[in-house]
Amino acid sequence: MLALLPAARLTEAVTIDIDATDVEVYGPKKQGVAYNYAGRRCGRPHVATWAQTETVLAADLLAGDEDPRPGSSGLLRRALAALPAPARACEPVTISV
Repeated sequence: MLALLPAARLTEAVTIDIDATDVEVYGPKKQGVAYNYAGRRCGRPHVATWAQTETVLAADLLAGDEDPRPGSSGLLRRALAALPAPARACEPVTISV
């Protein structure tokens, strides 16, 4: 998808949005999920998105009881590495958590 972006979009300021959300699942045999604080079985996608292009740059899938904060720095590093070179050279790069 990044290859399809017009060249002008690659030189705009970059905002990387990092967010996690709970996705409820059903069935006792699901792997990689756990009960969250609300008592629901869920997985927790932790996603870094290039906000201006609505493109996911990096993601992790956590269990519902895992805290996403410790992995945020690694997720951000992977997202920055996934940006095209012209976008990485832009100033400023903003992180939204």
